[in-house]
Amino acid sequence: MILGTYEAEVQARLKEISVGRNLFVALGAADGYYAIGVLQAGLFEKCICFEASEKGRNAIVDNARLNDVSGKIQILGVASDDFVQALPSGQMSSMVVLCDIEGAEYNILTRNNLGALRQAAIIVELHEFTATQRLRAERFLADAGSIFEIDFLRSGARDPSAYPELADLPDYERLLAFSEGRPNAMRWAVLTPRS
Repeated sequence: MILGTYEAEVQARLKEISVGRNLFVALGAADGYYAIGVLQAGLFEKCICFEASEKGRNAIVDNARLNDVSGKIQILGVASDDFVQALPSGQMSSMVVLCDIEGAEYNILTRNNLGALRQAAIIVELHEFTATQRLRAERFLADAGSIFEIDFLRSGARDPSAYPELADLPDYERLLAFSEGRPNAMRWAVLTPRS
């Protein structure tokens, strides 16, 4: 996160699909890394965060204040299966949704909610580590594929020698700097409205 390489593929895609859109929705906003980052970068004008933990919501408040974006961010609690009702219905076509909720994406990105979001662009971190999760991912992608164009992102390699900040560290520590604590099989689905 400090070097700016965290989920670099997701960051790049957010930049691409932000064009012509001004509202960012973070489902599972954690400490606000993406929510505050996209506002600071000028990719979006406003952000709505859903974060289940009080600690996370408090961190978003603090980080938004430190980055002078408090007036551009709305912080809500748990994203449940009716979260779409909290979104401004007339702004779906100006919205990008990032969903990173550790497996609960299949509970809230239901066929009905995907239908309501059909004009939005959505990036979903897929959790496919167990047989049950793989089955749920297949169903989710089938539902999403009937509404959206879908493509996928995977983490790519990082070159620690490209960062002078890491030059004095031993190789194993330089490589650990790029470990995001996630299995290599992690992928994201990018859903964009059908033309």
